[in-house]
Amino acid sequence: RLDNIRERLRDLDATWDCTRCRPEDVSEYFRLEDRLRAIRIEIRRLRREAVPVPRRGRGKGGFKGRPHGAAGRQLHQLEEERKQVQARQRKLPVVRCPQFTEHLAAYGERRNLERELRDSERVIREQADEYQRKLRRLCRILTETGFLKDDKPTDKGLLAARVYGENTLLVTEAVWNGWLDGLVPADLCASLAMLATEDRGRDRGPRQVRRYPTPAVGQTARLLRALYFRFADLEQDLDEPNLRPPAYDYIDFAHRWASGEAMDAIPLPPNVDIGDAIKAMKGLYSMLRQLEFALRQAKLPLHGSIREAVQAMERDVIKRT
Repeated sequence: RLDNIRERLRDLDATWDCTRCRPEDVSEYFRLEDRLRAIRIEIRRLRREAVPVPRRGRGKGGFKGRPHGAAGRQLHQLEEERKQVQARQRKLPVVRCPQFTEHLAAYGERRNLERELRDSERVIREQADEYQRKLRRLCRILTETGFLKDDKPTDKGLLAARVYGENTLLVTEAVWNGWLDGLVPADLCASLAMLATEDRGRDRGPRQVRRYPTPAVGQTARLLRALYFRFADLEQDLDEPNLRPPAYDYIDFAHRWASGEAMDAIPLPPNVDIGDAIKAMKGLYSMLRQLEFALRQAKLPLHGSIREAVQAMERDVIKRT
């Protein structure tokens, strides 16, 4: 689009064939016309303030009076400036040109194109600046949380780079701090379900009392919740909210699924149908697969437990698809 605008502007310059006036004269005419328009608006405003108009009585004609005060003096100055600008405008060669109307139409198109070009370039510059500011804010978040150091990824940052999702930072931080060590596969799946799934119907009324399948899952859930609020506060301070709040709907479902219970025997969370539950389990399985690959590359001891959790999730529709 910008290339087309620039090409059209070059065409307008190349097709100017008048010998009596120049494009600069038309530009000056429009500049003076803009100034005259601004002066007329200001004069109308000052006349309402500077000229008293007495209330009309029955059988009496009203009168406008004479300007007075500071507004009156400013009005007089604007009247003089208007006369001078009009005199300068009448002396321009373009006013006496036989092609005066065509010149105004052509230059009107040129002004519109130039305005569109300026606005488009300004938007592009602002977007480029916004991307740079966003990158700096994200780098600051990653630096303060230990994923970057001296603009280079740390070992923890390299681990996070192999896990994709909205809560990648939370998953990596939990792994790095050892919060998932020692958990059995079912507890691992239940804990990570908080970060891999999303609650349905957050506005469904008062929150029910949270019940965790095992004490280990409850302890891990509290750690993950505190970690989320710490990272979310940091993102909020830098105006870069990206994390998704931990979800609690599928904790028990994921634990029962990984424990091998029959799918039709697992109770569904409130306001959730079986299709949503299976979709959530597929999302959890995808995160476990990514985490298993990342831990294998990093040669961390948690890799074995995550591999067992992946195997526990591979059943029913997940195994078939």
